[in-house]
Amino acid sequence: MVKFEKILSSIILKLKTKIPGIDVQSQDIKEGFSRPSFFVELDNIKIDDFMKNVQEKNITARIIYFPSSKEKNQLELLQMMDSLNDCFLVDNVLKLDEDTTTQIETINIEEVDNVLHLDFDIYIAEMYIRDIITEMMEELNLE
Repeated sequence: MVKFEKILSSIILKLKTKIPGIDVQSQDIKEGFSRPSFFVELDNIKIDDFMKNVQEKNITARIIYFPSSKEKNQLELLQMMDSLNDCFLVDNVLKLDEDTTTQIETINIEEVDNVLHLDFDIYIAEMYIRDIITEMMEELNLE
């Protein structure tokens, strides 16, 4: 099973590979951060146990881009929108581990207070063998 930490690490690795030279943070940004930088987190996590042998995960990945300057950064934000589009939609395969990949089908990008916000959904379905063995009832007597 792909762990959440591995999913986050895969997104960070893709960012560092496709958009080099920009710091990527995954710790709390309240602790401070440098500019320009990305902040990456996983949100809206939903896990379903389908038919007791497939685990389905629906996860929203959020990436926040803090530009070099707090003001007069429209051109930088437009260029970063293109870079993020290329990173996650043009090359939409996200390799999670040796055996698991997922495809990103839609990205949402918006600018809020001169900061770029991007999010996309990740869907993973993995088969597993249930370790819990329960005994079946042999006979039921109704009175």
